[in-house]
Amino acid sequence: MNIWISGLGVEGPGLHGWKQARQTLTGKAAWIFDEPEIAAPRILSARERRRCSPTVRLALRVAEEAVEQSPFEVSDLCSVFANSTGDTHVVTRLLNQLSTSEKLVSPTDFHNSVHNAPAGYWTIGHGNKQPTTSIAAGRNTFGMGLLKAMVQVNATKRPCLLVCYEHPFPPPLDATYSIAFPMGASILLTPQPVATSEAKIGHAATDTKNNGAKLPNANVIQELLSKNPAADSLLLLECVASSKPARTSIPLGRNTFLSLEVTAP
Repeated sequence: MNIWISGLGVEGPGLHGWKQARQTLTGKAAWIFDEPEIAAPRILSARERRRCSPTVRLALRVAEEAVEQSPFEVSDLCSVFANSTGDTHVVTRLLNQLSTSEKLVSPTDFHNSVHNAPAGYWTIGHGNKQPTTSIAAGRNTFGMGLLKAMVQVNATKRPCLLVCYEHPFPPPLDATYSIAFPMGASILLTPQPVATSEAKIGHAATDTKNNGAKLPNANVIQELLSKNPAADSLLLLECVASSKPARTSIPLGRNTFLSLEVTAP
């Protein structure tokens, strides 16, 4: 299986866009932790911008970056949206509302409560009628989302956009499922190289060990990996940033990994 990475987006602590993150992941720029500030997405109408949550804003922010320079019509792209929790702010508000005697649920929160709400905003904003999948797999959500997107590209021979995003829960649910900060990443996968291709993924397979994959070099990855499921994306993004042949393993579950060979396009 050969698949090309032809667009990237990233937003997280000290990682604001792929161009800046690339310098940080290769050690050419210092990593400084700061919380990302996500503006309302431009692709939505004023009404939809008012309704969308911080989780939706994060997902659409990284999705937009990955496709900005691509040669494809965004309305023609298939997509996979990967998130382990659903919309953390909406879930918290709904549970708070349901815990009262009135049990009055906000219509806007009800509208945003489904797991595929970010995919819905994306497809509405771009007039996209292509297949889209929303997937959750706990702490292994990025790996499962990547595997799903790669299989789809290989099977359909069409580009697919992967968007992985995680936002912390507000109190009191933050004590039950710890996500320390907002983070998202997006990868545009294509069946053939194009002008914007940055790397090729080859010889992908699931394995029951790390398959000789190197440990991450960048201190930013070591710091973030255990604190947000979307940070697993940095294992792959570091390989792309290095512009050298590299191998990495993405966790898929207990003692199971997606082994990837990353080379120049």
